Amino acid sequence: MYSTVRDLLRQDQGLYTERLVSRKSLEQIFTPFQGPYREPHPIERGLYSRHKYGYGWFITKWFERNLVWHPGLINGFCSAILRYPDDRTLVVVLENLLPDLEGVSDPDLGEPMTVANALSAIAFGLPPDSSPVSGKTLT
Repeated sequence: MYSTVRDLLRQDQGLYTERLVSRKSLEQIFTPFQGPYREPHPIERGLYSRHKYGYGWFITKWFERNLVWHPGLINGFCSAILRYPDDRTLVVVLENLLPDLEGVSDPDLGEPMTVANALSAIAFGLPPDSSPVSGKTLT
């Protein structure tokens, strides 16, 4: 799949309407998983382990705002897409990765998220090294 930041912005804007999917589906997508099975936690430890998971999106509070986000990784590329729906703010980081000597990408999803968090902070008038969970700086 090939995409651009402009494509992702169009998708984001479409998610505020019912042009892509129904309102009912949108509510399910952006509601934390509830069911008879163990709640999925794709990220088991660290800062991101506190996030809930909906249908394909992580759901949390970040910079004291509602956030839905999704990391991406495929064939030499990684990304972070952060949607702050109450503010209608979208942060997208797309990164090219070089394969290692074995031809397998070994990404650090922390890097796109670090950049995305800094851009989020700037968008909300905070220093780029602000912690998304405490409002304090990380340095």
